[in-house]
Amino acid sequence: MPKLAAMGPAGFKIFQKVTDYPYSTPAGTRDTAVILEAFEEIAKTGKWCLVHPFDHNFLDHAQRKAKESGEAFTPATFAKFYKMEEEFVSGGYSIYYLAKQAGIRWFAGHLPFYSGIDLVRWAKTENVIDVLGCNDNCWLTILPQEEMVYDVGPGEFVKRMQPAPSKEWLDKLWGAINDNTMEMIATDHAPHLRGESAPGPLLEWYGHLLLNEVNNGRTTLERLVEITSVNAAKRLFGFYPRKGAIQPGSDADIILCDMDKEWTIGSDKVYTKCQINPYHGKKIKGQVTLTMLRGTVIMENGEVIGKPGYGKFIPVH
Repeated sequence: MPKLAAMGPAGFKIFQKVTDYPYSTPAGTRDTAVILEAFEEIAKTGKWCLVHPFDHNFLDHAQRKAKESGEAFTPATFAKFYKMEEEFVSGGYSIYYLAKQAGIRWFAGHLPFYSGIDLVRWAKTENVIDVLGCNDNCWLTILPQEEMVYDVGPGEFVKRMQPAPSKEWLDKLWGAINDNTMEMIATDHAPHLRGESAPGPLLEWYGHLLLNEVNNGRTTLERLVEITSVNAAKRLFGFYPRKGAIQPGSDADIILCDMDKEWTIGSDKVYTKCQINPYHGKKIKGQVTLTMLRGTVIMENGEVIGKPGYGKFIPVH
């Protein structure tokens, strides 16, 4: 662990889940004793640790129920048998207990559920360990897919695989963002092909959709800057003010936006590898028109013009 930490990662991730793709990873374990041992080693490095929380009993039960019903347990059918909130949040409570026992800095991700927000808020209020709340599942939560998503290849609409959040859930999610329970947000961009897992591509529409939510009154532009840039630079990476700021000496990572632009998301050019657009036909107000990385324009008017290899690894120490 110390050798890995010396290489400059922001932190470590563990999956409390072992199953088929995309969770067939050596970083996965169901053994909470092993997770505690890992936490104790991570605590010595001072790095953050994110755990994908998971109570496997719910998955095992759902698979049994599907088998008993005679239906295949697939991404398209699993919602009928599967209690996702209970699975994640019950796992989250056990992870929080172990995190306190080991004294790690807990990156509280994958908990944007109704009761998961309560857990993160309680953990931050207890103030026993450093807790960083992050809504890192935006395509499932605050930026939900349209009911019918567009598959660019065959040019056909297919029904989304995940249920949309309720109004009450959305209100609670935005409340947690605005009261700083959730200090950051992220896409959880998941460009799976149909049949692999539930497709969740979001990255190329993320900024536009967030500006639309600002125009809808869900949050302020200032708060949007904090949760997408400033807080990550300060809290997660420790790069502020090199990143997350516009001032002399900063890296000139800048986006330009047209807050008044009213337009309809289309699929003339889709960059995501799965070629699925979950927002095709959605009318929104607000558009990111230009992106700069270290002073160089890498996107302008929807065209990615950045050159491969221009990205730069910055170690976290």
